Amino acid sequence: MQNGTVLVFDIRQTARPLHSMVGLSTNPVHALHSVIDNNGSRKVLSASAVGPCMWDADNNQSRYLMK
Repeated sequence: MQNGTVLVFDIRQTARPLHSMVGLSTNPVHALHSVIDNNGSRKVLSASAVGPCMWDADNNQSRYLMK
């Protein structure tokens, strides 16, 4: 989103998001990619002007990746 937040929706029910994940900055998110790590945990990679960020979708946490 424009304020650095990532909202997760169920496309069958879009009245409200399932999750709202607050980013580490307020820079707009311009790219998203969903992945599953080696332990089976769901992750979302995002990119903003600050750099890439990895979101732990299962634990609602985020951290910036080192360049």
